[in-house]
Amino acid sequence: DPDFDCDKLLDEIGIKKPSHRKQVRAAMQSIPCLADVEWSTLLQSTGPERHCALQAVLDSWKPQRWVIDAVELGCGSSGAVFRCTDSHRGLVAIKFAHSEEPHKLKREAALMERAAHERVCRIFEGPHVSSDGKLWGLVLELLEHGNLESRIKSSADGRVREFETMQIGFDILEALKYMH
Repeated sequence: DPDFDCDKLLDEIGIKKPSHRKQVRAAMQSIPCLADVEWSTLLQSTGPERHCALQAVLDSWKPQRWVIDAVELGCGSSGAVFRCTDSHRGLVAIKFAHSEEPHKLKREAALMERAAHERVCRIFEGPHVSSDGKLWGLVLELLEHGNLESRIKSSADGRVREFETMQIGFDILEALKYMH
């Protein structure tokens, strides 16, 4: 994209060191075309190529609306979730999913749109789809307290107290009751 400002992106994501900036620029040039990207492989990888390709997809959906952070919130066999800055909402989570069965993500988005409960993550937008039709995205509420793994790691002794464990369990059950 001739209008893509690599230096602006590097500044926004905090890459300052000249050698790192050079490495990211080289990685971006190694991606010949988003249509040629194998999304399942890219989402499972790490490094600047993934970051740059996903930012390019975000810009293709709505130019300069979202900036992907270096923080990956989670990943699975069909995708990954990243913290992003939304120029309208502030911090959000964007779930990227590759799928040969896009109806599954459409169904997930429809279900999330109908769910209005404090224990269920809200969907703001989506599904969005890449120009090649193989990568899907949902713009989601960024949950303040993170995931269970981060809660455990942030505790002093690597454990979650009994009361907190019970509260987490009750919160999950409340969400499940609402959804079913």
